[in-house]
Amino acid sequence: MMKNKHWRAGGYLAVFLCLIGVFLPSAAKGQEAKARETAEELIGRLAKAESIGYLSLTYVVELDTVLKVRLKTFVTLEKRLVRPETGESKGAGDYLASFILEPPLAQGAWSWLAMKIYGYESEDYKDMVKSLNVRVEELFLPGAVFKTVSLKQLIREKNYANQTPIEVIFHDERIEFWPDAADKTKGQLCLPYAGQVGPLTGFFNYLLRYAPNESFIVVNVLNSVYDTGETDPATGLKFKVVDFMFRDEPVVIDPGGPETGAPYPYLIGFRNDNFLDIVYGKISFALIEAPTKHEKVPYLIAVDGVFSKSKMQRRDEDLMNLKKKRLEISDTEYERELRRIENRNVLGAWNVRCYLSGFNLNGLAFPKGEN
Repeated sequence: MMKNKHWRAGGYLAVFLCLIGVFLPSAAKGQEAKARETAEELIGRLAKAESIGYLSLTYVVELDTVLKVRLKTFVTLEKRLVRPETGESKGAGDYLASFILEPPLAQGAWSWLAMKIYGYESEDYKDMVKSLNVRVEELFLPGAVFKTVSLKQLIREKNYANQTPIEVIFHDERIEFWPDAADKTKGQLCLPYAGQVGPLTGFFNYLLRYAPNESFIVVNVLNSVYDTGETDPATGLKFKVVDFMFRDEPVVIDPGGPETGAPYPYLIGFRNDNFLDIVYGKISFALIEAPTKHEKVPYLIAVDGVFSKSKMQRRDEDLMNLKKKRLEISDTEYERELRRIENRNVLGAWNVRCYLSGFNLNGLAFPKGEN
């Protein structure tokens, strides 16, 4: 009798989870409608605003991970006016932009159950949190288009013992990249300046200044990380050797839509399908435009995937070890092993969907109580 009760309970749970799955598409449609409504409200308020001292946009981000678990997180993009007396800026009326991601939580009945069993303490979940544990700040100047002054990465939780915050400084003739913002004796990489901006400056330029199909150039920082075999006894984190790549990244807005395989009307791709060692593949989005100005609001965003830091590090280390064995194996074996490593799945999440959920313009939030 007890066995039958267990089977009955399991059957009820299975039916419940199936019903949840049936309603998920309609829930997504509801999110899309709310996101569009939020974007329309923001466009209306931007049209009436005499100036913008503060603007933040918050997106709900849903993504798939292992075991078909779907996680939910929030990302906030913030632009605020700063003055010299705050110590954040040397100019009169510069802007400071921030990008903040929150730790993800289970989304939906199956994901909640799987995470309860699989565990928020699992290595895969912790790796996902580290991959998304990102905060970036940029200082930029006002004008016909915003011009980046500096870019800083803030580390909230280290991935390895000797990880340091990076910094990028924009000058009139060159752009300097410092792998360690705290110790600038460790060397730098440079690019000639040709109108490039930081990714946050690019976002707010697109939001408020650029035409919908206008191309621009941002800076892209990538790295390869290799294990040294040594561990910090105080933290238990490993020491790594880090090779940085600092380069221009053209951002070209192409037509999207079903005929291109993209879910939304606009499409952005990156060289090597890698942006900032965070975004994999292409970005597709839908937006609402102001009828008379360049103001526009992306309210639906789809991203192919998000990289896993630990999987990327293991791949980089395996590539390094393969190069060390180059003279010990045949060309055929080397090429076969190289393709196998390079084609390895290094994603921590995929099928990423972002929905605009709220904003704050000059201290007035929508919906009320949000942001």
